Amino acid sequence: VNLELAKRESAEIQGKTANAQLKSIIEDANDMIAAVDLNQRYVLFNHAYHNEFKKLFNRDLMIGASIKE
Repeated sequence: VNLELAKRESAEIQGKTANAQLKSIIEDANDMIAAVDLNQRYVLFNHAYHNEFKKLFNRDLMIGASIKE
């Protein structure tokens, strides 16, 4: 039981580390990066994407916003 718990905790830590690394890569990229879900709503975007969006449309972008709006 303790071995299973230790394995689960280790997997959670590795998952959190991988997510943090991915987030850092996306945020530090100079290229515009964005992802939308199947409902065409933003699930993530980096600063480069947000800044260009704001320049083009003169408004802020928020997670969950529809790309159709």
